[in-house]
Amino acid sequence: MAIINFQCKKCKNEFDCETGKITFGNILDFERDIICSKCGKFNRENIWLTELGQTQIGELYLSEGKPIIASGSNPEKKSVLDLCDEVGAGFNVITKANENAFYPILFSIEETIYLHYQKDSSLEDSQIIESLKKLRDNIFSENTEFNALENEIIKKIKRALHLNSYNKRDVSLSISKVLNSVKLHKFTDGKRGYLSFISEFISESGRVIFK
Repeated sequence: MAIINFQCKKCKNEFDCETGKITFGNILDFERDIICSKCGKFNRENIWLTELGQTQIGELYLSEGKPIIASGSNPEKKSVLDLCDEVGAGFNVITKANENAFYPILFSIEETIYLHYQKDSSLEDSQIIESLKKLRDNIFSENTEFNALENEIIKKIKRALHLNSYNKRDVSLSISKVLNSVKLHKFTDGKRGYLSFISEFISESGRVIFK
């Protein structure tokens, strides 16, 4: 029986819920109803997967013998645009008050940067900035050539879109949020200020969604 961590959009409560079998298709489908411990039963549009929930889904997805049904829909074969919903998180800007709504995309981007840095210690913040600018401006284009890091970030974003309800604006806001963070840390802490920050953050939290 799969137990996944969710957050209620209405009351902001985080809760664990037994989902039954999980089907990966055009949307993530649960066998059982998702029930907030405070607000009661909700449909998919009323909940978010938390960082922990996305980690749990990822572990199940990558593990054999778990209660998941593969429907043949592979998000990596679709474009980012195709995976975006019409209705997203519902915000025009990412702030401290609402950034938890964007965690799946934000962490997908930052985790990928962290993993890339573990393989290539010569990486610098300036390279991350250029890659994020390119993604911000071209991620919805199918005619742009991307480098290895950029392609990996796109792959992780696709997985986040497959598991959550986000629109084009949410994707652009998330990339810009990380880009601004890299710029700030580079300015205040030097050429690897951001890379040092994200490495320490992920190492301390122990969160790696998809290895």
